[in-house]
Amino acid sequence: MAKKDEIFIAGAAGTQIVCGHCEGNQFRSRRVLLNSGTSELFGFAAFSPEAIALACVQCGKMQEFEDGRVELVPVED
Repeated sequence: MAKKDEIFIAGAAGTQIVCGHCEGNQFRSRRVLLNSGTSELFGFAAFSPEAIALACVQCGKMQEFEDGRVELVPVED
């Protein structure tokens, strides 16, 4: 499990992930639910699939990836 505010370099499908806005390559990560309005309405949001959200350290742009598709390597201090 990642520590709070830990910074990572990330990759997916054998390619390093870079920010589409500023081309930064360091991210903070967290798990997010991919719930819809319908699942919220009927109380099933807790059963929605999860994704990994990466937030660029430089500009804050967020990108989402399917759970299990991203490799995270911690950046040393």
